[in-house]
Amino acid sequence: MPMDVEYWTKKLLMDAARKHASDVHILPTRQNGIVRFRINGDLLDAHVTTSVLLQKMIAHLKFLSGMDIGERRRPQSSAFEMFLGKQLFSLRLSTFPMTYSETLVIRLLHQGSPPPLKQLTLFNSQAKELLDLTFVNHGLILLCGPTGSGKTTTLYALMNESIKTERKNVISLEDPVERRHDSFLQMEVNEKAGVNYAQGLRNVLRHDPDVIMIGEIRDEETARMAFRAAMTGHLVLSTLHSSTTTMAVRRLEEFGLSAADISETLLAVTTQTLVKLLCPLCHGDCHAACGRRRKRAAIFDTLSGTNLQQIIRREIPPSTKNHTHMKKAYALGYLSDQEVVKWKRRTYVTSK
Repeated sequence: MPMDVEYWTKKLLMDAARKHASDVHILPTRQNGIVRFRINGDLLDAHVTTSVLLQKMIAHLKFLSGMDIGERRRPQSSAFEMFLGKQLFSLRLSTFPMTYSETLVIRLLHQGSPPPLKQLTLFNSQAKELLDLTFVNHGLILLCGPTGSGKTTTLYALMNESIKTERKNVISLEDPVERRHDSFLQMEVNEKAGVNYAQGLRNVLRHDPDVIMIGEIRDEETARMAFRAAMTGHLVLSTLHSSTTTMAVRRLEEFGLSAADISETLLAVTTQTLVKLLCPLCHGDCHAACGRRRKRAAIFDTLSGTNLQQIIRREIPPSTKNHTHMKKAYALGYLSDQEVVKWKRRTYVTSK
C-alpha cells in the first residue's frame, strides 16, 4: 500500500479524537516511530510505525499549521483548526528538536459548547457553591490548580452560566483562545503585536463588560489591572498558578497587592483537582479502552467569606476543605487506594 501521508495523518488524529485524547505525541526514533496518546491524564503507547512515516507526518502537519518545514534545529509552535469526523477541533502544535530528528506534540481542543459545571464536578454542592459566586456584580474569583486540571473548561462553564441566567456582556482575554464561543466576545493575546494581558485588559474595559475572563494572572501588571477592573464594578474570573488556596493569596501579595485591596476585591479562591473515578465496568481503575464516558471528575476547594478574610489577615491556618471532600469521595467508593496515595503525595510535596 502506498504511504499516503495525508491519509495516515487524518486517520491518526481521528483515532485520537475518538479515544478522547487530550494530546498526541509523535516520536520518530532511529529504529521505529512511536505515537502516544494522553488519555485521562495517562500517556499511553497508541501506535508503532516507521520513523520515516512519522517524520513525513510531522512535515505535513507543520505545513498545514504554517510552520517553517525546513527549520528543524529550533522549537516551533503554531495552531490550526480541523474537522475530525463531524466535530471541529483546534490543534495546537509544538515541535522540539532531538539529536536524531524532531518530535511533535499536538493538543486537541474540541470546539463544541462547554459542558455544564455539574457534569464536571463530583459533588453538585461544590458546583452550586461556585455558581452562586457568579451572581455577584463585582469582585475577583481565582481558579488554581496544576496544568491540565481543567481550569479553563471550568471558566468557560461559569461564563456560559452567566449568559444563560442573566443578560451580561461577557468578554474573555486568552493566550490562546482554547474554545471558540459565539455567545461572548473573545480576544487573543498577541505578544508580537504588543498586546499582552495588561494591554488587552485596558482595551476590554473600554468595551462595557459585565464579566471579564482573564486566561491567567502571570505578572504584577496584569494582577493590578485585574484588581482595578474588579474594583470598578466588574466580575473578573481568572486563573493563577498555585497549589493551594492559601498560596494563591500569598502569590497576590508577591505581586505587590496590599492586604486591604485583596480583602476588598477577592471574592473567592478555588483550587481544582481532577481525580480518576473507579469504574464499575472495569472493577477498579477505568481502562483507557473502556467506553464509559465519565472517567474523571473535578473536586473543588473553595475559600470565600469569613474564612478567606481570616486567611488574608493570617488569623487562621490553611484551609483543609479539600481534604474533607477527598476523604468523602474515597468513603463513597469513587476513588481507588492508588488515586488517594497519588493525591497524598502531591499534597505532601506542595505543602513543604
